[in-house]
Amino acid sequence: MVSFAGQNRYSNSTKVLLDEALLISQGAEDIKSLAHSHYALGNYQFFHSKLDSALIHLNHAKEYVDQISDPLLESSIISSQGGIYKRKGSTILAISTFLESKRILDDIDTLKLSEKEKVKRRGKSFVLLNGLANLYLQTTDYEKSLACYDQAIVEANKLGDERNLILIQGNKGELLLDIEKGKEALDIFLLNRKLKKELHFPERFMYSNSLRLGRAYKFLRKDSLAQVFLQEAYLGYTKINFTSGLIYTNNALGDLFLKTKQYQKSLLYSEAGKALAKEAKDTEHIQQASYQIYQAAKQIKDSDRALANFEIYTVLKDSMYNEKKVRQMTEMSMQAEFDRKEAERFLIQERKNRQKNQLIYGLIAISIIGILLFLFYRNKLQFQKTISKQQKELHHQKIVELQQKNKLTALNSMIEGQEAERMRIAKDLHDSLGGLLSTIKSHYESLCAQNKAQQDKELSKKTATLVDEACIEVRRISHNMMPHALHLSGLKGVLMDMEEQLQANGYETQFELEGIPHLEETKKVMLYRLIQEIISNIKKHAAAKQILLQFFTHNNKLHLTIEDDGKGFNTKDAKAKGGLGLSNIESRVAFMDGNLQWDSEHNKGTTINIEIPV
Repeated sequence: MVSFAGQNRYSNSTKVLLDEALLISQGAEDIKSLAHSHYALGNYQFFHSKLDSALIHLNHAKEYVDQISDPLLESSIISSQGGIYKRKGSTILAISTFLESKRILDDIDTLKLSEKEKVKRRGKSFVLLNGLANLYLQTTDYEKSLACYDQAIVEANKLGDERNLILIQGNKGELLLDIEKGKEALDIFLLNRKLKKELHFPERFMYSNSLRLGRAYKFLRKDSLAQVFLQEAYLGYTKINFTSGLIYTNNALGDLFLKTKQYQKSLLYSEAGKALAKEAKDTEHIQQASYQIYQAAKQIKDSDRALANFEIYTVLKDSMYNEKKVRQMTEMSMQAEFDRKEAERFLIQERKNRQKNQLIYGLIAISIIGILLFLFYRNKLQFQKTISKQQKELHHQKIVELQQKNKLTALNSMIEGQEAERMRIAKDLHDSLGGLLSTIKSHYESLCAQNKAQQDKELSKKTATLVDEACIEVRRISHNMMPHALHLSGLKGVLMDMEEQLQANGYETQFELEGIPHLEETKKVMLYRLIQEIISNIKKHAAAKQILLQFFTHNNKLHLTIEDDGKGFNTKDAKAKGGLGLSNIESRVAFMDGNLQWDSEHNKGTTINIEIPV
């Protein structure tokens, strides 16, 4: 009901609806509804120029809104009070009221507002800024007025309100003209003229723009252009019979013709402006027109006319000065009364806030104690759970470590057993089978020497060759299983033999063996077996032509790098297939507490980096 009345505040039925809404709110004892009802009634009386009644309702609305938390409504109520003070001519009181309203708006936490409320707040801020700018202009505080206009323009831009934006920019242009920044004012007026045409503003607004352009050109001493636009405004205002516009335009034309020494025209327009100002009881413009008539009449030697208007000008000037002083004193008195009431309201509110705060602090203290107790028992429970979890994890870790230790012990035993078995088999191959083959060859050569038959020579030669190859193969197998060079020449010597064998098989090799440190026997054998396994894999699978093997020691760690230029492979896929070659290599590295890194790409070879503590 209040909302509908607010949207139709000029209709005859509005007052009835608002009175009914107020009665309903009083019956329901709804504080918020009472605040809204009195606020709406205050606005109704304000728009119907019943300022005292409007102020009474707004004061009631303010009393109710102080009991609830609705900063948007509170700001609106105070803003309406400021509008009444402005209408009554209490400029200073209106400014202080508008500033209070704006402070409330600025203190609102916008994060808690809905999108609709945010737009509403921005709209109220824009209206307040524009109102403040106009009030500061009346007090000739041009700096503050200009700042408020600029802020209002920013808010209008955010709202996308093009029409109000144009009007504010026009007001700003008037201010710039008053502070003698004619070029800036002219630029604004020219842009406004273009935008008003595009947005199809009513004729009255177009004529006001012509008046402003005429004044700007007059200030810039472009008299011909000033005359064109002022006469355009004059004809337009005459057409729509807009008295206020005609007063401004006649006086402006009278002043222009006075400055261009066209005294008869100056008298014509100044007299017309003076007559209209008398009808409108516009003292300021009567004074201006009388002064212009005095100046023009003096120039054409019309002494009586000049003297009569000079007397009018002087009387009005003194009267306006006295009126201004009286108004200032009245405003100061009203401001003092306003400040006194505000101080009383502040003390009452402060007392209420103190009581409210004491209650809040008590509740907060109780809540804190409860929270602390809750946190204490929760943390105690969590601590117990954490200790229990840590103990379980520690127990599990010990089990895992024991399992790993057992695995390593088993692996060590297995590898040592394998090496012992390799040594036994190698010794048997070398001593028994090798010796036996040698004896067979010796006996066979004796038989061949006794049998001189020509037809058996070729067969005998082939048989001798096969026996030689068998002896060589037995030595090679025995050497691979446990090379004597590893005991005699150490790891470096056996690797040099390996390099020679690879070169004999057609590989290009580069073995850098200077960085091999002194190693214990078991680790030396394990490292040899590891390199042997890697080289074997390269020969079987890589299709490589070049092999690099490099040793160096750093920070008590042996670094081994083996590279080939073969076809490469996908390490993830190879591990997923579970090949024994990769598994054997990784097991041997793990046995020596080392780290292994594979780097292989298709057709770009393979690099193996191994790091073993020494």
